[in-house]
Amino acid sequence: MFYYPLGGKGRAFLSIPLMFLLNASSHYSVSEALVGDKSELGWNVVFGALGLAATIEVYCDSFFEGINTDDGTRSTNKWWTRVRFVLASASLRFAAYTLLHKCLNSSLHSLLGLQ
Repeated sequence: MFYYPLGGKGRAFLSIPLMFLLNASSHYSVSEALVGDKSELGWNVVFGALGLAATIEVYCDSFFEGINTDDGTRSTNKWWTRVRFVLASASLRFAAYTLLHKCLNSSLHSLLGLQ
């Protein structure tokens, strides 16, 4: 809805952050309904981290992936695949921690019923 009209992959610096910002603003009411607080800063941090990781991944994919002209397939550097996995894992872990502690005002112990 917003990704391609704003330029998509060609203008990822604009399309991806704006898409994630709009998604963050749509989640304010979720935490307000669950815990009584909009937690705007928490949602902005969660989706900002995910948007930054997605933008870095799009730019680095276009830089590090090559197209094999013989059969038209893509070739990816093995080290970039590992770096991309670490980036995605770290950003998801940070986003999940922030979501749980800042947006939902909870903890893993209370979520699992250990307290």
